[in-house]
Amino acid sequence: MNDYPSAGLRLRSEPGVDPEVRIVCINFCKWLRTRINFPIRVVIYLKKDEQIKNRTTKEMVTATFFAPYEKDVEPYIHIATGGL
Repeated sequence: MNDYPSAGLRLRSEPGVDPEVRIVCINFCKWLRTRINFPIRVVIYLKKDEQIKNRTTKEMVTATFFAPYEKDVEPYIHIATGGL
């Protein structure tokens, strides 16, 4: 039995992300779901900015990944897609 609250891969896009980039990411996520099982939900957030701030180091980066040790906290990915 699964100890995690939710499963799967989710994609969230903020307003302003290039529609072509968003569509390519949606199609990639659809393909990835057919190849990999996600027993705990992973949410990918597409950001419209060219860079985003890392939570821990405060560096400006193009992507971040958070992988918690607790099973009740979901991992997530933030990806900077660049402005239009």
